[in-house]
Amino acid sequence: MSNLIWAAIGGHGEDVNSKSAEELLRELALLNHNDEAVSIDWLAQMLKDVRECIRRDGVHQRQQPISKWKTEDIKSWADELKQQRQARELPELLAVACRACILSNGYCPRDAQLISILLMLSPSKAGRRGHLQQIATGEGKTAIVALFVVVKALRDRVKIDVVTSSDVLARRDAESLKTFYGMFGLTVDECTGGFSPRYKECYAADIMYGDINSFQGDILFHEFKSKNVRGTPPRPFECIVIDEVDCMLVDDMMQEKMLMLSFHVPGIEYLEGVLTMCWTHFVEERDHLMEEFLKDLEKNPDAANTHIEGIENCVGRVEKRLTNMINKNGENLVIPPHLRAFALKQIPKWMDSLKEADQMEENCQYVIREDAVVPIDYQNTGTQQRSTSWSNGLHQFLQLKHGLRMDPETLVTSFITNPGFINRYKQIYGLSGTLGSNYEHSFLKEHYNVAITLMPTYKPSQLETLDPIIENDQQSWIDNICENCELVQERFGGILPFFYTGPVQALVGRGPGAELGQGAVDGRWSGS
Repeated sequence: MSNLIWAAIGGHGEDVNSKSAEELLRELALLNHNDEAVSIDWLAQMLKDVRECIRRDGVHQRQQPISKWKTEDIKSWADELKQQRQARELPELLAVACRACILSNGYCPRDAQLISILLMLSPSKAGRRGHLQQIATGEGKTAIVALFVVVKALRDRVKIDVVTSSDVLARRDAESLKTFYGMFGLTVDECTGGFSPRYKECYAADIMYGDINSFQGDILFHEFKSKNVRGTPPRPFECIVIDEVDCMLVDDMMQEKMLMLSFHVPGIEYLEGVLTMCWTHFVEERDHLMEEFLKDLEKNPDAANTHIEGIENCVGRVEKRLTNMINKNGENLVIPPHLRAFALKQIPKWMDSLKEADQMEENCQYVIREDAVVPIDYQNTGTQQRSTSWSNGLHQFLQLKHGLRMDPETLVTSFITNPGFINRYKQIYGLSGTLGSNYEHSFLKEHYNVAITLMPTYKPSQLETLDPIIENDQQSWIDNICENCELVQERFGGILPFFYTGPVQALVGRGPGAELGQGAVDGRWSGS
């Protein structure tokens, strides 16, 4: 069946190693043997119907099969569809979408991608609000999303929001898919570019791309700041498609991640002196402790364990001194009466931020850009978050750490969590490279009321996992990495190393790997 679909739709033929539709469906059944949302018979019939629809002549008074349609034919077909009250059959919608994919992007969707799309479009069971799928990297999630969005928008006539893992991807996809969506008379836009208290024209589009922070920020401005950002009436929360579900629905929920709007409190600038005093005394205590620690380490190699206790004692002394100064409100530390209780309450949080700021590394958790501290989404996407500031004095301590101008602290006025944002939508769909364990599957099903499906890869995996290597020192570790890079490059002709942080990448890039051909290891890092 697989090869027939490719031939019928006018594609160039699948990889000879690709699994057939029958193999994919068998593997799908094995991966999801107790999943009521997966109907193998229904999927097989739909694939057959799509193939027949592609090959059939005279679809709606057109004297040639869909596989021969031009852009004008698709636009005419879409115009007719919009004028009708009842949507076309699913096989026809998907067949035309596949033909448009060939005309606009030059490739034909694979059977594995079609199965993924059909699953999300299948009749809902048990009152589910949508469908989440685990799809391996390299399976073409961007194409799956685009095809699904077109068919969903045409069939159900809803506005769709596509949430990407970063604003860079949102802008890329919205721009690159304009031609594809335009064939069906669907408008597409993106809502990135910073928060705005004014109306954004992008909210009138049929399909809108954006990162989760952009969507959340616009909601807060619209609802809590009474700014007409989302239009009048506001864009409805009808259907959401989430790329990289794991980082937005699982990881961020476990970290209680949320987007907050903050504002400056009158007189809050008086606390700048408090934060400066905290950091100055902490650095003095820490440096003195380090001198003593290095002396003890020469005599006793086991003294390293006492260093952690020493840091805690340093922070304890700073906390005690600060509390006394605030209570006395002496000449060296003047705090307005209306902020004194707030300052006392913040002391434990400031102490935690002191330790965290001391341990954080530039180009890992943050970068310095134009004399400003810019956080990095260290755990997930690695992107710079220019509109984000850390709370509880952490941002200010980092500014002091690097000798930058210190901004006053701000207080939160409104916030929205990721689950709170996602649950506004009537229908929820998402794709991800991993959806975690069975426990996380149960959590997602219960919290969002969605079906979860594990998808097979379109061809057998060639992934080879090697045993980890642990070295005794940094130089041996770097040399080993570079040697392995050279071996892989000789075997496969190319290599793309991934590093956990920018400094590690730069460190390895200065090693022997820098001399490999075109540069098997690239030491440059922009942090973006």
